[in-house]
Amino acid sequence: MIATERPNGTSVVAGELPALTTLNSASEINAYIENLAEAATTEIVSAQPGWTRSPEALDQARAKTGECLARGVRIRTIYQHAARFNEPMKEYVRCVTELGGEFRTVADSHFDRMVIIDRKVAVISTSGDHASASAVTDPGVVGFLLDLYERAWSHGKMFNLTGPRAASSEVVPEIRSRIRNLLMAGHSGAYIARRVGLRKRAYDNHVAAIKAELGATNLVQLGVLLAQDTQLNGKGVS
Repeated sequence: MIATERPNGTSVVAGELPALTTLNSASEINAYIENLAEAATTEIVSAQPGWTRSPEALDQARAKTGECLARGVRIRTIYQHAARFNEPMKEYVRCVTELGGEFRTVADSHFDRMVIIDRKVAVISTSGDHASASAVTDPGVVGFLLDLYERAWSHGKMFNLTGPRAASSEVVPEIRSRIRNLLMAGHSGAYIARRVGLRKRAYDNHVAAIKAELGATNLVQLGVLLAQDTQLNGKGVS
């Protein structure tokens, strides 16, 4: 049974939580999730787009995750492929994997930040800066989010702790394929970079490589050549 805290400090089990709780600051979100995680009994799954977490935050996360795993709670996390090129994140994944945690990566985050505890409570980020969130307990909504998560998990790649060259061969083609598709769909560079988890410089480097591959000298020409390439090779846009 999951419990969290009311504002007055008393605990309340998940069955007594409202269908929707609004969380209005990063500290409030973190405290809410920590309280739920401390009482979790079976599983915590999360999608964590981006990987710009400080070493201090990773140390805290490693300790709390270790406590959950030691109690027999299964923990699964989805990151974007770009996390494979971040050394502090790789060290965090290595340590938590040794404790029993499971990690996969995807080219494109179809979620914003999300945590689901014991298949009963889902906490979903509701702002781009992750400073607000909603906690949902409605079984239908939580079940729907879990289904989306399981589909993403089944298509994700194992987070292999390889060097940059091996990681590039594993995930860069998929990253560039997603960039191509998102460009074809008309999205901005800032939006695409966030979807695939890249800093601006890294995103620009991938676009430059795609332009070089197709022989484009500017973004307008790139769009034309991408459309022609899509028609020739039957690649869809999504």
